[in-house]
Amino acid sequence: MEKEKGINNLSIIAFVLSLIVSPVGLVLSIISLVKSNNYKKENNDYPKYFGFGVAGLIISIISTLIIIFTLGIIIFVFGILSYNEKYVEGNYSCYYSSSYIPTLKVQFKNNKFIWNQSSNYMTGTYRLNSVDTKNGEKTYKLIIKPNLISNTNRLYNKKNYEIVIKKVNNQITITSYTGTTYRCIKDINTNEL
Repeated sequence: MEKEKGINNLSIIAFVLSLIVSPVGLVLSIISLVKSNNYKKENNDYPKYFGFGVAGLIISIISTLIIIFTLGIIIFVFGILSYNEKYVEGNYSCYYSSSYIPTLKVQFKNNKFIWNQSSNYMTGTYRLNSVDTKNGEKTYKLIIKPNLISNTNRLYNKKNYEIVIKKVNNQITITSYTGTTYRCIKDINTNEL
């Protein structure tokens, strides 16, 4: 009788914990079911509260699977968000100084920078070379080899030309190697350039 009381108490505790802390309830439910089976072998009958152990096991398994599934989704979503934060994806209209007419269209796609400005020697697709983050500000550096720029438009006698792209929150500024700064706004229409 004392043994049955202990198993019954364990079954009830397992059931309650399956509702509160499902992994602990799962372990205790398994222990109570093993003890209940041993009790049945000796006494040819299950303990009085055997059903609590079974219910605790079922609830614990379902709850634990829901927890694992939810954590998996959270990790997956944060993984996608952190990847998308790494690079600035999308199409942008860029404005020079205080102008309200876009003078430049750029696109960031798969770690590439696409410069699209009519009648400009810079028009083309370039790879972003590096990313640096400080105080919530992301700085992308793009190095352009001189052979990518036509001879008539080489303004400086440098080996490489550097373009700096800064992102603070959703605001992007692009500073070209000539020192020209553009402020860029993400286009609502996301069609490719």
